[in-house]
Amino acid sequence: MFDKMTWKVRLKPDEQEHVIRALSMVECTKGSAVYYQVTEAGKFRDIHAIVKDGKLTMRFSCHKMWNLWLRHELDNSDMFTMAQALAVIRRMLTLLDLPPERIKCDRFEVGLSFQLDSEPIYYIRLMKAVGESGKEFFIDALWEKNRQRTSIKTQTTKKVLKVYDKTFEAEQKGRQVPPRIIRVETIWKRQSANLQALIEPANISRLTSVFWRDWHQPTFIREIHADKGCKASQIEKATAIMTEGLQSYRDRQRELFLKRRITKKSWETIRTFCDEWRTVHCLHYVWAPGSLELEYLARFNDNYNEARKQ
Repeated sequence: MFDKMTWKVRLKPDEQEHVIRALSMVECTKGSAVYYQVTEAGKFRDIHAIVKDGKLTMRFSCHKMWNLWLRHELDNSDMFTMAQALAVIRRMLTLLDLPPERIKCDRFEVGLSFQLDSEPIYYIRLMKAVGESGKEFFIDALWEKNRQRTSIKTQTTKKVLKVYDKTFEAEQKGRQVPPRIIRVETIWKRQSANLQALIEPANISRLTSVFWRDWHQPTFIREIHADKGCKASQIEKATAIMTEGLQSYRDRQRELFLKRRITKKSWETIRTFCDEWRTVHCLHYVWAPGSLELEYLARFNDNYNEARKQ
């Protein structure tokens, strides 16, 4: 579940020498400043690190590191449990020979990848909000339409929710992963979390619970289900009322009538339908989840229950 992390820590001179060797870093200069960074070859391990002025900043993917060690692939499209993430973190700490209580985690992700029956784009385009507070989703302008959506991102945002087509993303980078993989992430930014406290069992339980509340029931665009015998014109009116509200719909139609964009007869039919909405018509219509929403909910819950294990 933990995936990308950014660690920051102030190093003692002997620690700096060890970290430079452990990460195969090379000396670089910029003007009179000397710093150390991971070579391009080292980045193939998906470790990006720099030591400057005695401070280490390192970014890596727990999920990709696990698969790199296990089967020599940089991949985060399969099942990845919290227990596996903790194993990666412990191994990284051993590699660096640094205590977790001194490391600050500036950014971290909690994520889940799982397979669906249809292409992820069909599910993503129906998601309009996410989380208990109903955070609005936005199409990412850097991606093809409905391949990725995120909650609002600003320079001060500390929590971002993201859903994207993992298979499409991998193919764009020339990597092969199983088909129809969707990935959901809760990204914590601009943090100063103590790593030791972050990986405490109680805190992990809290973070996985937050993740579940974020993603277990996104707001999908739904369809109106009408009782047998309802006319198409009535379903159209009911959909508009249930989408924008009774008074708003009535006012908008009245404005169209006053501007002579609809006939008097049409306006009178609409007005009567609105007048009878609460006592007669509303009983015959209901928003109902579609098959894609129901499938997403079932697959998410099954995979989440497996992945949250510590």
